Amino acid sequence: MLIEVACRLPVTYASSSLFSMLIDGINWLAKAVDICVPCNHRKFKLSDVEKVLGQYQRIKVSFPLMIDQLHSAIKKHNLWLEQVHLFFNLKPGDRSWILLLELKESGNTDAFNCPVLDMVSSEIQKVEQWKQCCKDIAGTSVGDVETLVHALSELKKTLDRSLHIYSSSKGCKERELCIHCSCTFEDQEFLTCSVCNDWYHLQCKGPTLDDTNYAALYVCRYCHFLESGKISRNGGSPSMLGGKRAELNKLIQLLSDAEDFFVWIEERSILCQMVKRALSCKASLTEVVNFALAYHDEDLSTIAAKLSTAMKAIEAAGVSDHQGNSNFEQALARHSWRVRANKLFRDPQKPVIQQIQRHLKEGLALSIPLEDRFWQKLSDVKQICTQWADKARKVSMDSGALGLDKVFELIVEGENLPVHFEKELTLLRDRSMLYCICRKPYDQRAMIACDRCDEWYHFDCINLSSAPKIYICPACKLQTEDFYSSPTMTLDGSIGSKCEEPQTPSPRHREIRCKSRKPKSIAKRELPVTSDGSNISRRSSGIECLLWRNRKLLTRTARKRSQLESLSPFIYIQK
Repeated sequence: MLIEVACRLPVTYASSSLFSMLIDGINWLAKAVDICVPCNHRKFKLSDVEKVLGQYQRIKVSFPLMIDQLHSAIKKHNLWLEQVHLFFNLKPGDRSWILLLELKESGNTDAFNCPVLDMVSSEIQKVEQWKQCCKDIAGTSVGDVETLVHALSELKKTLDRSLHIYSSSKGCKERELCIHCSCTFEDQEFLTCSVCNDWYHLQCKGPTLDDTNYAALYVCRYCHFLESGKISRNGGSPSMLGGKRAELNKLIQLLSDAEDFFVWIEERSILCQMVKRALSCKASLTEVVNFALAYHDEDLSTIAAKLSTAMKAIEAAGVSDHQGNSNFEQALARHSWRVRANKLFRDPQKPVIQQIQRHLKEGLALSIPLEDRFWQKLSDVKQICTQWADKARKVSMDSGALGLDKVFELIVEGENLPVHFEKELTLLRDRSMLYCICRKPYDQRAMIACDRCDEWYHFDCINLSSAPKIYICPACKLQTEDFYSSPTMTLDGSIGSKCEEPQTPSPRHREIRCKSRKPKSIAKRELPVTSDGSNISRRSSGIECLLWRNRKLLTRTARKRSQLESLSPFIYIQK
């Protein structure tokens, strides 16, 4: 401040040459002092210091102490540059992160502004940003941790446990370790899964529907999930596989970014080991998935064991691979489809055709290969059952065209199918019920029941236009009447007298008309003989009787039905 004020004073107050020397010396000293302050080194370059030393030759004032400080600053700067060059000439494994931080710290106080100092600062900034990204990715799997090294070490342990599970499935099983936590059973209670034979601490086992107090009946949650054939809402895998995990692709990218580092850091070394283990786990998972997707046999125990191992390994690992998990979920979905297809055939209750069709549609969405045994079995069953159902529907509406023995064969065939057809079998059983003198089924035609024998007759077969209150069929009437009591009576008269009555209910409501009746004794009447043709009249009347007897087999259809029922257990008779 004083120098600036002095520079503006009139020259008449002091000697011009002395004042100029004093002002130049003080200006130089101010620059030198500013340079020598350690915190200001970044503001100046080495050329600026050399320029200030060159200006010292032109001033008339001597500052030996300041000159020594400037030379010392230059010496420290050069010494720091030598240390940096020695650091970068070391082997990559010897360039420690601690040494680089020390170089940066000493460079902030000893080095002037130079490209080497910028390079050191840039390298440190790059490494610190990399560490922060690594902590953000890895920290999601292990919770809050103090250091990145600890977080990566915990992740590496989970991958070691996952690899141990894969190796155990190949015959290298260590039975003294818990499959969940990989810890020993030192005075701790444990259970053994009755399916996969893996051991679990009581506090490690998850809830399962098959869990009991007896170790011999315990089924782990992995085996229970696979045996149930269920598909979880979170993508085909059980809820135990949820939660945030470090993505393998991001870890690989972090490792790739760390290849440009000039310094060796412990985190990079652990990350490299992690990625190797994670890739080994991925290869093992890929092997299981490829085996599962290419598996087409009916024995599901082999594939279930491999999928169970993969589920345990995926849950144990703190690193996830999105593509690998997607393929594994597809394998789980196909296995679930096969389990449910197997249950359709082994369930005591037969499935309906709609269940078969829905399951085939689901298999089509899952891209089940055509050579899959369950797909082939379901397709064959669908084809056979569909053909039978179409034939059954046609026969049920053929108005009795097909013989009764063929209908019974069709019923037996339907009952032996692996699919239940309630509607079609009911229609066929109704179709096997023969009525009337025509010996044909109900066929949705108007019918009337005899009040004596309970046989049903089609209106059109007996020339009946409406249903009477009481109807006695001609067969029952002819049996009770005296064949020769009334020679003047004709068959047309006996039938025509009963043919004009109101409509009757269908055979499905026969129970309404089937009341217990006490047979009435009917006096035998003799048919009068005409003077000019008694023999003809009796012969005609006898032919008509035989006609009725021949068309209505064994005279009484109720008895005929009982005999048919005794001949075949598959004949359905409405009662």
